[in-house]
Amino acid sequence: MIISTPHTLHAGHVQTCLEHGKHVLVDKPFVMHAAEAKALADTAEAAGLVAAVAFNRRFDAGCLRARELIQGGALGAIRYVETVQLGYETSGWFLDPALGGGGPFTGRGAHMADLLPWLLAMPPERVRAETRPGPPGRADEGGFIDVDFGALRAHLTCITAGLHTWDEIRVFGDNGLVELRRPLDLPLGWQLVHWGKARQPLETIAADGTPGAATHDFIAALVARGGGAGAVPACTFAQAWNSVRVIELAFESARQDGAWLAVN
Repeated sequence: MIISTPHTLHAGHVQTCLEHGKHVLVDKPFVMHAAEAKALADTAEAAGLVAAVAFNRRFDAGCLRARELIQGGALGAIRYVETVQLGYETSGWFLDPALGGGGPFTGRGAHMADLLPWLLAMPPERVRAETRPGPPGRADEGGFIDVDFGALRAHLTCITAGLHTWDEIRVFGDNGLVELRRPLDLPLGWQLVHWGKARQPLETIAADGTPGAATHDFIAALVARGGGAGAVPACTFAQAWNSVRVIELAFESARQDGAWLAVN
């Protein structure tokens, strides 16, 4: 089953599918609460079902190469990470808290909450945030999130203002910088530029906007499972827990005037 319903409905729809023995691919964000994420992951594992979250940037050529560079030590020690996401939906159920669950943090920030631990191979340890309130009865207009990965800090800007659907990540290390950026004319696909210590570009990968990678990955896992190979999709329910917890804590921190909250 492929689930692409309003955000707050995911948990119930996924639970129903699992109860009927169905393999599931669910659109991001996975669910609204970490307790839901864990319960669904445990249910899927106990039932032996393929259960995946469609975080499509895990399949992007630029993001995959960035992960290799970062984890392979090409940047040296990582010192700081910054992300910028601008723009959000302007109408429809996305802006209804009962269906959208929140504004840009939920609909767009969840991508970064998944992508950064995956790129860095580091678990987030604590989170703080502030939000910009939206009109009465409507979703918030995003804000700012800080995520600590031990000694490393990432600063996430995720607001409705600015160039619509602008996305970028910058990872700064002692020996260089990796930039990931989505061109404004593409719905998917990120360009990578790897800068060296001498401020020269060492490598560039053009953005590829081909859709469907998450679905193909899910189907491949199903085919392999049918053959007894036990293939695992690129982002399982258990792996998506971090993204749910970080965004959940971001909203809670904002309600507590930006207090640091532990990821546990």
